[in-house]
Amino acid sequence: EMRAANALLAEKQGELQAVRDKVNALQAQLDETLKAKKELEDQSQLTKDRLVRAEKLTSGLASEGVRWKQTLDNIATDMELLTGDVMISAGCISYYGAFTGPYRRRLVEHWTARCKDLQIPCSEDSSLQTTMGNPVQLRAWQIDGLPTDDVSADSALLVARGKRWPLMIDPQGQANRWIKNSESVNNLEVIKMSNPNLLRSLENGIRVGRPVLVEDLDEHIDPSIEPILQKAVFIQGGRKLIHLGDSDIDYDDNFKFYMTTKMPNPHYLPEVCIKVTLINFTVTFVGLTDQLLGDVVKAERPDVEEKKNKLVTTMAADAKQLKDLEARILQLLSESKGNILDDEVLINTLADSKTTSAIIHERVEESKKTQVTIEEARASYRPVATRGSIIYFVIADLAQIDPMYQYSLAFFQALFNTCLRNAPPGATFDERMASLLRYQTRYIFTQVSRGLFETHKSLFANLVCFQILLLESGEITRQEFMHLLRGVGVVDRAAMPPIPEAATGTEFLNDQQWDNICVLDKDMIVYRKAEPGEGGEEEADEKAEDEAAEDEDEESNARKIPTRPFEGLIESLTENFAAWVTWIKSDSPYSAILPDGFEEKLTRFQKLMLVRVLREETLLVGFNAFVENSLGRAFVEFPPVQMEDVYEGTNRYTPLIFVLSQGADPTSMLLKFAKEKGYGERLHVISLGQGQGPHAERLIESSLKTGDWVLLQNCHLAKSWMPKLEQIVLNLEENKDVINEDFRLYLTSFPAIYFPVTVLQNGVKLTNEPPKGIRANLIRSFDNNIVSESSWEDCLKPMPWKKLLVGFSFFHALVQERRKFGALGWNIRYEFNDTDLETSVSVLKRFLDDQPTVPWDALLYVTGQINYGGRVTDDWDRRCLMGILNRYCNPKLLEDDYRFSDSGLYYAPPECTFEEITSYLKNLPTRDDPEVFGMHNNSEITYAKAEAGEMIGTMLALQPRESGGGGGMSSDDIVLDLISELEGQIPAILDREQAGPKTFIVLDTGLISSLDTVLAQEMVKFNLLIRKMSATLKELARAIKGLVVMSLELDKMYNAFLLNQVPELWPSFATRKPLMSFFKDFLFRVEFLRKWLFEGQPSVFPLQTFFFPQGFLTGVVQRHARKYKLPVDELTFQNSIINKESSELVEEPEDGVFMEGMFLEGARFNRETETMDQSLPNQMFTALPPVHLTPAVNFRPDTSVLFECPVYKTSDRQGVLSTTGLSTNFVLAITVPTGGVHPNVYIMLGTAALLNLDE
Repeated sequence: EMRAANALLAEKQGELQAVRDKVNALQAQLDETLKAKKELEDQSQLTKDRLVRAEKLTSGLASEGVRWKQTLDNIATDMELLTGDVMISAGCISYYGAFTGPYRRRLVEHWTARCKDLQIPCSEDSSLQTTMGNPVQLRAWQIDGLPTDDVSADSALLVARGKRWPLMIDPQGQANRWIKNSESVNNLEVIKMSNPNLLRSLENGIRVGRPVLVEDLDEHIDPSIEPILQKAVFIQGGRKLIHLGDSDIDYDDNFKFYMTTKMPNPHYLPEVCIKVTLINFTVTFVGLTDQLLGDVVKAERPDVEEKKNKLVTTMAADAKQLKDLEARILQLLSESKGNILDDEVLINTLADSKTTSAIIHERVEESKKTQVTIEEARASYRPVATRGSIIYFVIADLAQIDPMYQYSLAFFQALFNTCLRNAPPGATFDERMASLLRYQTRYIFTQVSRGLFETHKSLFANLVCFQILLLESGEITRQEFMHLLRGVGVVDRAAMPPIPEAATGTEFLNDQQWDNICVLDKDMIVYRKAEPGEGGEEEADEKAEDEAAEDEDEESNARKIPTRPFEGLIESLTENFAAWVTWIKSDSPYSAILPDGFEEKLTRFQKLMLVRVLREETLLVGFNAFVENSLGRAFVEFPPVQMEDVYEGTNRYTPLIFVLSQGADPTSMLLKFAKEKGYGERLHVISLGQGQGPHAERLIESSLKTGDWVLLQNCHLAKSWMPKLEQIVLNLEENKDVINEDFRLYLTSFPAIYFPVTVLQNGVKLTNEPPKGIRANLIRSFDNNIVSESSWEDCLKPMPWKKLLVGFSFFHALVQERRKFGALGWNIRYEFNDTDLETSVSVLKRFLDDQPTVPWDALLYVTGQINYGGRVTDDWDRRCLMGILNRYCNPKLLEDDYRFSDSGLYYAPPECTFEEITSYLKNLPTRDDPEVFGMHNNSEITYAKAEAGEMIGTMLALQPRESGGGGGMSSDDIVLDLISELEGQIPAILDREQAGPKTFIVLDTGLISSLDTVLAQEMVKFNLLIRKMSATLKELARAIKGLVVMSLELDKMYNAFLLNQVPELWPSFATRKPLMSFFKDFLFRVEFLRKWLFEGQPSVFPLQTFFFPQGFLTGVVQRHARKYKLPVDELTFQNSIINKESSELVEEPEDGVFMEGMFLEGARFNRETETMDQSLPNQMFTALPPVHLTPAVNFRPDTSVLFECPVYKTSDRQGVLSTTGLSTNFVLAITVPTGGVHPNVYIMLGTAALLNLDE
């Protein structure tokens, strides 16, 4: 029963197990089915999710698809052009950093053209910005202070992309400001090369990876930083190290090194240039205009400027965000693995970015529209900013004239902003604009001109006026302006009509003037904008127009037509010369009416061009009239500056710098002003010199606290202390918050190149010059205690004392004012000053008090030979000085009817009171007639011509080299044409082997003639010149074409050719002629020597042909000594004037030689009376007839009836003093009869003979 039960149980268990197995099978089937169901559901969900994500992805990328496709096409194109673009960019980074914007542009254009020639693919408009620039980064830099112009952007890329550390030429401090702003987040450290902690600062920067800026470099760079410049980093023990000083320090790759210099044109040695990236950050016209425009709009429309600034910031941020989004998407796409539809982060990021991108794109588009509106509003103020830029660049050029004329951009911007605040308002927008333009021009001119010497104030006014009319209104063309300055260059006289017969032999029209007239008539083409409907010009005119258009400075593409304003001038002068003579002879030709309709035909500036050609001595009067008409009277009249006005421009950290000239001392003026301000006892004066620097430092340090004033005199005498002065002035600005408000620093200095530039740029400058004119000099002598009221009455012999005091004062004024006449006044410009007069007056009083009678001879000797004569180094000047003194110190002076000049206005009044004498002096004429100097009216013309020539020369030297001389020619074309012209005329070498039978004959003594020896010596010198000219002309042509290096000497020669000057490189004879006149003279000299070489000794010697005429005269003396067996040292020259033409002298004289080629200046030889005579009006130079020069034993001329006339090589009459005590310019003295006139008359006229004229 048990077994049955067990069997049943087993059976039932088996059944149960079967059921269980079935259930398990069903469960397994169920699980599998559920799993399959789950998988299907998951797959269904995944598919749904993928569909959603796919929709997001496709919709998200759809908007990018077109742009990415376009980008792909662009990338494909860029890849093709990459080779050439990268090569050009590499060239930019390597080479063009030191150059200006226009030259950089020309370099890139040249490289691009060369790539195309070599079939190297490159972009049409390849540039450093397009290849290497990042617009977002550039915008960020501009926000940090980088100027917005392309040149500055390229320079910034050179800083960022260059492999070498950047050295930035930064005279305006713009790069300095940008670096400081952009690197401020990285804890930039700023230091100077002169700082003793330089190496420690660099070491700290290198260790921690902090940027370092070394500012205000000069041309010397400390050798201790050489490892940094060379990036001499090495790895040792797994550490990056650099050896600095005497130790190895860890090098952090985040370290950056910047250098800036304020020098506008530094000359770094090649070994420096190859270690740094030299970058020219000099402000550009476009960049400065944009900066000033911001200032104008900020002042006039602050809402517009604020909106613009916000817009720039917003657009930069948006552009950066878009760039970041794009970069994030591309990063996620590149990092995504598997099915991209499963990357939910990527899909969501894309979805979010699409929304953000859409918002930003919408905002960017809106910003662009707003920007257009803002720019339109800003553009209406651009003329004011343009005018400011024009004036600034004129001011910047002044530093080339005088080292003290330095003005920083910050100083100028402060003046500019003052104008914006103070300019009178206008009822309308146009009136306000006119007010701003007028006020800023006048205000800035006034402020700057205070710091200019009188002679440069007119120059500054002219430059401002001409640049405004050139760059702003277009009233003047570049071609006209350069012709006014440069005149005519190479001319083909064979192709020119002959000079009018009526003008032949007159002083009204010479060959050089006729050359200019012909060029103006035939070649002067001016391009003006065509009026509507104009056209139909001939084909030749169209071609000329196209050539000119290529040379225009990126002006508008408005069609221009050529005009010839001077057409018919040759015909008019030929047929109506009498009318032109009337115009030429007028007192002010610029104001007179031009004949034959040219008054209406020519513009005001073109009339100036005619004045320059036909009456150059009146050119400055014409300039003044032109400037007054263009800008106003304030630009031609310069009233004395009041201390009160200048004081307003100073503050506790801005010094006032008195720029001195000889004979001027501003101390008394400052002391008087200090008393008026209540600082009479608080003005501390110290004269700098050896050992005075520390005293000055202590004085300034104490005055900073007390608010006293400090005057440091004669800063130019403390050269070694100038760096310390610079540091003191810089510290004033840095610590201005702790300085007493009343403190003021005053400095006086003569112009000196070592005076600190930063002090000059940021200080207020005031020139201090002695008064001009006889009257002003006399009044000054009686005002500054040289002659005081007490001393006037303080002598035992009152009548001679007062008469001689006036005489000495007149003499003192005269010897100073004669300097304005140049070589006619004094051969050498002597710096007579008040101490000479003080000493002479003191000696005079002692003589009169101690002697029973007036010791005339002693007075003449002590005053003329010692007190004043001690400064005189030229014997002929000493003769002139004594001649002048004789007029003011002689017994006749004591007679009441004695007059100092023929006019009778100048005399020593009868014995009178001090008030009466000062009243007499104040009533003297303000304008000095030449007769008061004992000079001819022609001397005034010479003076005016010299002044005009100096101003024209200075203006020309300030012009950029790129300017063509006319007709659309570039500078290179002008010089190459000139080289071609000269090379074709270079004469052959003077070969001694080709000597004729009458030359180099051996005499019985076994020697050749002394004059033949002179010929041999001259041949050596001329052959040297011929070879040098030929070689350098060829070398310069090759250098211009780029075949050889343009050396410094060749570059100077290039500049000389552009200025029509003789190159210094040529070992030339003494001359002041322009290049083409020099070359003509050179050919004449060589031809004379060649004729002498071939045909034998001539009957008449042109003395001007010799390199060394003194050597020729020595040869004449030696020949005479040998002939008569006389000692050479006892022979001197006597001479007679031969009143014949040189062609009539066909036979040599028995003794001596006939000479010609001398021109009298200051007088003339009267052929009728055969004596010296006064010059005729407007005749500056007259030819002296041939002179028979004969050696004689110890000959001494009778100087009471004969005028000893010095003969000079050139019109400047001065040269290096030789061992004889005479100037190397002096040749000899010849005697000329005076016909009963006292020779002193011609001495005071400044009469001399010249071998070479200036034209």
